Amino acid sequence: MSTKISDKPSQRAIKVRLTRLADYLNKIEFLKWDPNKKEEFYEAQVYQYLSNTGKFVKQQTKQDIRVDVFGLKHKPDAIYHECIALEIKKVGSTASIQQALGQALCYLAHYSGVVLLLLDFTGKIKSSLNRKGTIEMLKDLDKMNIRVVVKDQNR
Repeated sequence: MSTKISDKPSQRAIKVRLTRLADYLNKIEFLKWDPNKKEEFYEAQVYQYLSNTGKFVKQQTKQDIRVDVFGLKHKPDAIYHECIALEIKKVGSTASIQQALGQALCYLAHYSGVVLLLLDFTGKIKSSLNRKGTIEMLKDLDKMNIRVVVKDQNR
């Protein structure tokens, strides 16, 4: 059974889909971890892995996934279960994390939820997940239906 954006899934259904997508992303083991590779290299591996779910649409296969916010078009990397935007971001600086968080907020203008897959090439992000400020931020993001998955070379 397919759910359309206009059907506005229940909050429970959104949380289930966010959790399921985050679980899928946590299971991905990248073939190669190289900071010199472009973001698209990692996106392709995610697309390949998620294509087996049957609930996944790559951005190249659908024209109407863009979100118009502040007069600019924002396009998530993919859509899961027709209502969850996926943004894959190679992060190595404060600015790249801020950009990913900003993109997630923009996607909420159209999608019921967002999963950010942050590819940590610094080793600092994954290790900061247990700090008080990060924990509070992740709780606040979860209340807004934004989930953050962090992958580094160790996992």
